[in-house]
Amino acid sequence: MKTTFDFLKDIYEVTYFSDKNTKQNIYSSFINEIFGYLNHQILKPMNPFIENELRLHVMTHVHGTKTILNQPVDTYMIKLQNLQFLTSFIDTKNRAENYLSETFYDLTAVALHDWHNNGVMRTLAKYKLNLETIDDKLPNHTLEQGLDVLEIMRNLNLFISKYSYNLSNQIFIENYSTSKHLNTINIKHISNSIRIHGTGIMSTTVNTTYQLLCGKLNVLSKYLYDERVKSKLKKEITFLHEIQKTNNMLYPFERAEKLNSSMRKLTLNTNQNYIDQFRILVTHIGNALGYVRLIKSGGLNFCSIASSFIPDLKKVMQFEESCNDSGFTKNCLISGHHLDNVVRNICQNIAEGTNYFKLLIDVFIQAMGNSNNSHLHNFYIIIPSLTLNFIEHSINSKEKMYKKSKGAMFTDDGFAVGVAYLLRILGLNNEFDSLKWFQSVSENYEEKLNVLKTQEINALKDDAKLQQPLSLSYTRLQVYYKVKYKYLLFYLRQILSSLLFSGVHAVIL
Repeated sequence: MKTTFDFLKDIYEVTYFSDKNTKQNIYSSFINEIFGYLNHQILKPMNPFIENELRLHVMTHVHGTKTILNQPVDTYMIKLQNLQFLTSFIDTKNRAENYLSETFYDLTAVALHDWHNNGVMRTLAKYKLNLETIDDKLPNHTLEQGLDVLEIMRNLNLFISKYSYNLSNQIFIENYSTSKHLNTINIKHISNSIRIHGTGIMSTTVNTTYQLLCGKLNVLSKYLYDERVKSKLKKEITFLHEIQKTNNMLYPFERAEKLNSSMRKLTLNTNQNYIDQFRILVTHIGNALGYVRLIKSGGLNFCSIASSFIPDLKKVMQFEESCNDSGFTKNCLISGHHLDNVVRNICQNIAEGTNYFKLLIDVFIQAMGNSNNSHLHNFYIIIPSLTLNFIEHSINSKEKMYKKSKGAMFTDDGFAVGVAYLLRILGLNNEFDSLKWFQSVSENYEEKLNVLKTQEINALKDDAKLQQPLSLSYTRLQVYYKVKYKYLLFYLRQILSSLLFSGVHAVIL
């Protein structure tokens, strides 16, 4: 390039024999023509080539495929501090740095979820091409961030009331939104928040959940202490003991329906009846525990990603000791000490972690065993009525999805988690098992399905018009029994069995 400029300079020297005006005009047009060609043919295409090489390098690392550029980048021009032509100077390195800085800022501002790839490209530009780009100063958040953990923690009571929990996928879904989209919170969102705020936010979240559970259990105690409710539950317990003496160990399905109907007649200060409010309370308790589970899983996800940079988790290098042996300065020793603490914290979270569920169980078991809380031991007898109410609510909510009306939802597993947790802290697992409730449900629905099937067969012979309503009734009963009740039974058994053991995180987390 320098030789080319020297050759062009010789051409310009011919104008020395011209007059002053002609010389100025020729100089101006000559400079514009040369710079225009240089900018259009060399400098302007060079910057996108640099960006493409960096981007393809990142994509090659992600997808594991080798990509070959059609036109290589002239790194010699980039490394030149400036090019001189006559009395003008061109800093090619600075032009490339300005272009990349502007491009990285625009791409990060438009697509925040891609900030990490842009940061990798920025680092590659520095170490591969010696290009110093300007930091865009944008926050390191992503579109996968979702709601921030701190924001949820400050409004945890509002969060568990406005979001529904899905146990199998570990995701929270917003119940209702004025926009066309519903917000969701999953493990990836929590992991991104923990990356920003640190793992210490996990313990703080559990403490906030504990305070929330204290308030919810206090409300539960007031509900069960109500004389109107206590008398009905005592009556059901007396009836259960009487039928068990006659070797009939199943709690009748009809009694649960009757109790559900009578509890609907009890109203509170709000517009909803007693049994609906009770179901919502149990669901909120389950949602709070589901959020703790989500925090734990997000923390494990974050630690697993962070630990990928540690060569051997069993033999971790002590940086502070190494710095001391090498005779480094005091600041290096302090930095090594902090790094050792970070690595140790990551290794502990990966190896053991904290069993948050066990903590939230043990802290309430002693308090619930107090004689002043004896009325809480009637909780198990109301579970059959609660399950009936929950199944009706669940099906109605799913039907609202097709009508696009308010209150539609397709998952609400917080109820199952809440029931299992309350049975565990109240020590009522054996009492609930004595009801044999789900066996009673199975026998009741099997009998109804057989009757409808027989009626449908007879309708084919006698009156074909009755076939369609009978078929619809049969299908609806199948939805109630084979889909909803079996689904609820599966989750209750899974959660109850895991909560009985200290290794609850093996199944729940």
